[in-house]
Amino acid sequence: MGRHRKDLPAEATDLPHRYAAILRRRMDRLKLTRAELSARLHALGLAISPHALEIWLRGEGLPKAKGLELVGRALNYRDYRRMLPPPLNQ
Repeated sequence: MGRHRKDLPAEATDLPHRYAAILRRRMDRLKLTRAELSARLHALGLAISPHALEIWLRGEGLPKAKGLELVGRALNYRDYRRMLPPPLNQ
């Protein structure tokens, strides 16, 4: 059994929290663990530490530009931009 994930703010407006929510939903949908996602990323050439992945999942940071594309590929998106949060209505 994995560790319990900290809840994200329900009305998060900052990009890292919104990205984390999308990342978590996609991992849940694909039934991927952190270790499995990390292995997929390593296979695609993105050497990511478990700590960095945790930062993304907590909404405390984002992958760099190349990392965004590789995370999308690792999660079976044809176009990684589908994984990015939509702009907020202002």
